Amino acid sequence: MKIAILANSISHKGAGISYFVNGLALHLKRKLKVGLFSLEDDNQASNKNDDISVLFQKSVFNGFSIGYSLEMKKYLTRHITEYSLIHTNSIWGYTHYLGYCLSKQFRIKRISTVHGMLAPKELNRGKLKKSLFRKFFVLKSLNSADCVHVTSYLEYNIVRAYGIKSPIAVIPIGMEMNFDQIQSEGSFIHNQYPHLEGKRILLYLSRVHPIKSVGKLTEVWGRLYKNYPNWHLVIAGTGDDTYLGELKKQLHASGADTSTTFLGALYGDYKKELYKRCDLFVLPTQTENFGIVVLEALMFNKPVITTVGAPWKDLVDYHCGWWINHGVEPLYDCLNNALSLSVTDLLQIGANGKKLVEDHYAWPKVSEMMFQLYQWQLEGGKAPEFVHFN
Repeated sequence: MKIAILANSISHKGAGISYFVNGLALHLKRKLKVGLFSLEDDNQASNKNDDISVLFQKSVFNGFSIGYSLEMKKYLTRHITEYSLIHTNSIWGYTHYLGYCLSKQFRIKRISTVHGMLAPKELNRGKLKKSLFRKFFVLKSLNSADCVHVTSYLEYNIVRAYGIKSPIAVIPIGMEMNFDQIQSEGSFIHNQYPHLEGKRILLYLSRVHPIKSVGKLTEVWGRLYKNYPNWHLVIAGTGDDTYLGELKKQLHASGADTSTTFLGALYGDYKKELYKRCDLFVLPTQTENFGIVVLEALMFNKPVITTVGAPWKDLVDYHCGWWINHGVEPLYDCLNNALSLSVTDLLQIGANGKKLVEDHYAWPKVSEMMFQLYQWQLEGGKAPEFVHFN
């Protein structure tokens, strides 16, 4: 069995998709042959698996780099018959289209992972282009896939509602069980942000974008911060300068700017130290196909607050956080309750979260499910229990 995994990026730029394909390839290569094929970008070196990754330059048109890669097309056209199955990731980029064409041309099995790209909020971004893609390509490509992969039952319902009739496998994203280990010595928080010493930290770590409802978080914090002088809100992530400016203006108007710190994007041990240092994690998102940051926070024994827009009912079932309705008031009520809890209470809630990760989201367990999916596709027999038919 030899699997070709295609992705638009395997660097930090690829965010959750990059995390998924790198982790999956790393664990699958222990039991089968894997090729991970991606397009180059400026951040590529950070995640490259040298023994399985093949990177291709994007083609240049009139001096501008475009998503298409003639180099990738030529290489895979020559070599794709060496592989038993093609696994594409995302649906709007070139690699999904190329995987579709190659599987059709050479009659190779194909699995397509959607990665939340069919969520209504995502479809509203670039609505005209995506509606045209839906009509002329996306429905055709996904309904001709041998199997579609989603990461939650929330996403499963969204994909079915979109009109996808192919078999759908529901397999979560995995977590490295040593993710909570920090290699570097010293503390960048202590050295660069001494005003956080002695503070209990409420952490938001994700893309700073309206779809994540960061504005609702800063609005609520503006109403709460005076009641919790020992707490400090930390917002970590990249965002549009205009939106960041609006958030800071809102915080200044309420006076909460003195109890809030923006850190920008953090990776590696810097990000891990922030998880380790925080007391409570919050992601008030409007929509999330999975939410890897929730998994990461739980791995560090941190209680999590997120919304029903993310597929994290497990937070309630395992007593490791809060799964709340959308809106300012539900977020206000939940934060007001959580911030009032003792250190001991929050630690116990967080410990429940790590057990959840160990029981259900460890990469060895998740990669075994994906291996079973590949095996079923290539060898036939009874479908795994996580595969659902229309």
